[in-house]
Amino acid sequence: MATYSSTAEAVGSEQANRDAMFKKVFEDRIANLTPDGKKLLQRIKFVKKDKQLGGSYSQPVVLGMELGITHAGSDEGAFALELPVPGNIKEAVVKGYQMVLRSTISYAQAQRSAGAGEKAFEEAHKHVVGSMLDSLQKRLEIQCLYGGVELAKIVGAPVGNDITLVQSEFAEGIFAGCVGMPIDVYPNGSSTLRLSTVIQNINTTTRVLTISASTSGAAISTIAANDRIFFKGSFGKEMMGIHAILSNTSTAFNIDASLFDLWKGTLYAPATTSLLSMAIIQSAVAAAVPKGLDSDVIVLCNPGHWDDLLKEQTDLRRHDASYDSSEVKGGAKTIKIYTQAGLAEIVPSIYVKQGYSYVLPLEDWKRVGSTDITFNRPGGEGKFFKDLEAHSGTELRAYSDQAIFCLRPGRSVLISNLKVTA
Repeated sequence: MATYSSTAEAVGSEQANRDAMFKKVFEDRIANLTPDGKKLLQRIKFVKKDKQLGGSYSQPVVLGMELGITHAGSDEGAFALELPVPGNIKEAVVKGYQMVLRSTISYAQAQRSAGAGEKAFEEAHKHVVGSMLDSLQKRLEIQCLYGGVELAKIVGAPVGNDITLVQSEFAEGIFAGCVGMPIDVYPNGSSTLRLSTVIQNINTTTRVLTISASTSGAAISTIAANDRIFFKGSFGKEMMGIHAILSNTSTAFNIDASLFDLWKGTLYAPATTSLLSMAIIQSAVAAAVPKGLDSDVIVLCNPGHWDDLLKEQTDLRRHDASYDSSEVKGGAKTIKIYTQAGLAEIVPSIYVKQGYSYVLPLEDWKRVGSTDITFNRPGGEGKFFKDLEAHSGTELRAYSDQAIFCLRPGRSVLISNLKVTA
């Protein structure tokens, strides 16, 4: 018994040392490790909220102005006052949605850095930790954009095991690096799962996914036009993303948009399918001005839209007085334009679908929840590693509980009916 106790204590001590080393080397740096490609996570800050009963968060929002104003002439004395007409202030109810990412580290990998100091520990674990963080940040970025709606739509029946995705509903970054990813397929307009499958190959140029035979549900031959693709197990368990919030016409966050115009996002679409242009951005911003948009915005767009805007600006510059034919300059770090509401910065994102762009006043948006991405386990503060029961290794988990939220959806704009240069 003494030998067993001594061994157990040694194992427990080693585990505690690894937890302490992980906290020292990685935990405090995680909040500052958001890559440049995660445009929303960089710009929309996380706000920690205390949960109320039912696991939700309350946020007061203004949906109508105070209207009990009395007018009087200069010679009127003790004039009568109009009755109060209070503004509409409602409590929005925001629910955080959880995501958990699991990964494993073998005993051999861990043992090679045991007792060798911070640098050795970092070298042994940084690739796993970095990959986990990047993977969950990517999933969270996509959820912030398209939570509650499909990742893509399918053009029509499969050819063998190949399915082609609708161009306007396709974003290159959503599927890049996702060979082996399990997905669910739902018929258009239906909440009944058609099938589950796994991505075996991706061609982002032709928008063709090669998928495995169905792992559950119907055969892949049953896939039909406009079927929708979701992350496996995510349907009905996702936050409302920007697209869903701005296109909502019914109840969102416990407030009915059909009763309050300011709770509806502003929608703008050119009459014909068009390349994103400065004129379209100006018109989209102008559409939101009557709902109170009076500040700087970002225009989140597909990289193809950025290229089209840059070409438009380059072509215009060739015809203005500053053009010098003896000096050729191309490209740009940023594109900014002045609108009637303020400055608009064009921000390309590989996760934005080719048919859409989004005009966002950032002060209206925040991420709310109990925790941003963390490697701490709820209820197990400071304990990061867990022994695998049937394998020689430990498990490391990353966790998030949050939702994106908009205080004034009417001031943001969803631009649709767009395309990119072929």
